[in-house]
Amino acid sequence: MLADELLLLTLSSAEGRNMRSHPGIRAAVCGADLLDQWLISAPLPGNLRRHISKHNFGSLEPALGRLAAAGQISTSGHGRATAMLGARWDTLHDAGAAAAIRGRLQASLAGPVLPSVRDAALAVVVYEGRLWNWAELEARSTEDVIILGRRQPAATPLKACAQALAEGRLLVDHAAPGTLTEIAKAIDWVYRHSGD
Repeated sequence: MLADELLLLTLSSAEGRNMRSHPGIRAAVCGADLLDQWLISAPLPGNLRRHISKHNFGSLEPALGRLAAAGQISTSGHGRATAMLGARWDTLHDAGAAAAIRGRLQASLAGPVLPSVRDAALAVVVYEGRLWNWAELEARSTEDVIILGRRQPAATPLKACAQALAEGRLLVDHAAPGTLTEIAKAIDWVYRHSGD
């Protein structure tokens, strides 16, 4: 599943990450769930923004649960005080799977041809979820976390490709290529309005 790949790509074996506190992860995971349907040309909800806005809070825990059940990650509370506040840290155990996903995505985004539809979808949810730094796809990249207003042009080549896919300047080979851009816009909207 695309959401599982997203989480494996953005988790770290060196440090536990509180995925539940990242403002973009839930919308990105929910968008990834929709993109799994899009990849097989299944029907999608009519209003993507409303769907992601309504279902994003219930999307993260099932994906984390699948990975934990498979032994690919672990989840723990650090200390009694943080556990009482509901803070949980997720740690990557399957570094090989994460490295394989990272390598495939890097090669796909850097290649002379358009990325595969699946890799394009993964790149878009990483980009729109503001998870680029955590994914460690490029050695020198900084995340432009802008709540209001348009995001700045990407300064690195792989991120520029992901941005072009999200904005519809590059279209993938799919029966409904514009849907990728619509889901990207919906993830971005939910991210920017998450504090409302």
